[in-house]
Amino acid sequence: LSPSSTPALSTLMNCDAQGRVRGDAGGADDAAEGDVLEVGAEAMALVQDLARRIRRCDGAALLVDYGRDGAGGDTLRAFSRHEQAHPLSRPGAVDVTADVDFRSLARAVADAAPPRDADGGGGGTAGDDAVAFGPVNQGNFLAATGAVERAGALIDLDTTSEEEANDLYVALERLLSYEEPNMGERFKVLCL
Repeated sequence: LSPSSTPALSTLMNCDAQGRVRGDAGGADDAAEGDVLEVGAEAMALVQDLARRIRRCDGAALLVDYGRDGAGGDTLRAFSRHEQAHPLSRPGAVDVTADVDFRSLARAVADAAPPRDADGGGGGTAGDDAVAFGPVNQGNFLAATGAVERAGALIDLDTTSEEEANDLYVALERLLSYEEPNMGERFKVLCL
């Protein structure tokens, strides 16, 4: 075992340098006994770094990927030549992937401690915390941000051919639709 708190422990358990849990972590565990959990410690550490940078420099981040709103289930899988394969079938020759747990990323942002200054003090100031909004599914996000209207305007242009109009419609349907294999529900959006 590590003699001190590791980055993974600090991120997953919201621990201080001595390994003690900070605050009330009881509300963060919604897993039932026997549930299969996947933990993306590096992803949580990354969004905490983003939150600290946003706190320090202002700005925003938009995270889009396929995933879910919460933990649970075994999403580890692999692909080879556009076909699903066993993750250990050909090490190095298959693309291994898993769904992003966007709820854990949002919690990691909320739990991000201000970075430490050289003198050991907090690097942020009161009221400048980064906040996570979402996740929301991609279909709703794109519709709310005007994707349907933009596609319609492009289709209505005199210079748009019938083939181009059809391509735009098919692409929009794939991005917004909830029916598999489309991306409207499968992909999620989280804003910091």
